[in-house]
Amino acid sequence: MLRLLAVTSLAVALTGCLDVCGRAEVLNKNFQTRHDQCFPSGTLPNAPFDADKCDTSMKVCSERDEQTIHTYFDCLERLPVCTPETKASFNDKFLACANPMTTVSAGCFVP
Repeated sequence: MLRLLAVTSLAVALTGCLDVCGRAEVLNKNFQTRHDQCFPSGTLPNAPFDADKCDTSMKVCSERDEQTIHTYFDCLERLPVCTPETKASFNDKFLACANPMTTVSAGCFVP
């Protein structure tokens, strides 16, 4: 039984699909809360997360795409909380995180 659980866990970890979409959902929920001081009410887009759409879009992603997405998430998770005083610096750091996402294959990762 433990062996089956270990193999199943490894298979899920290797696919990355659930991991990417799970992380995206958490980041989508937390980004507004962590950085709302920098944005007047309603100006920070917080699109509804669609898990099915995300899972479907991950099917066209390469391993390199998935690594790029994980690196992007890692970068976003390390961003300091944005305050009105740090907004310009925050924006620069956010754009630096997002820039590599331009290399992700078309149709890959649509949250």
